[in-house]
Amino acid sequence: MTSPHCRGAEKIFDQRTAERDLEAYRAHGLGTTTRLLIAALKAVGVTDRTLLDISGGVGATQHELLKDGARSAIAIDASSAYLHAARHAGKLYGVVFPRDTWWMRLGGRFVNLFPRGFAHARPERLHHLPC
Repeated sequence: MTSPHCRGAEKIFDQRTAERDLEAYRAHGLGTTTRLLIAALKAVGVTDRTLLDISGGVGATQHELLKDGARSAIAIDASSAYLHAARHAGKLYGVVFPRDTWWMRLGGRFVNLFPRGFAHARPERLHHLPC
């Protein structure tokens, strides 16, 4: 069984909402806040770095920074619809793990013991971690 938070996120951020947000990103580009965030990150330098995007939405930040030289991006989102949209927004590979199995919860805790393990991901690879 998924956590109450994840079930709530799935209801609010459903497939229809994710598709609408992805269509808005494709049609109009980045929003003002996201543009400011990306400009600040680019000023610091993103080349060959790994992005951790929590509540990454449809992947706008991930896609933009990968285009600007980031090595990889790790997206964490409670909504599987948004993770799906992020994977299909561009030429990224994604993995969605079934978060309601005991072995996935145990594996997630084990992986979190080694946070640097994802730093060597291949270019343009987008990882989706369970909620």
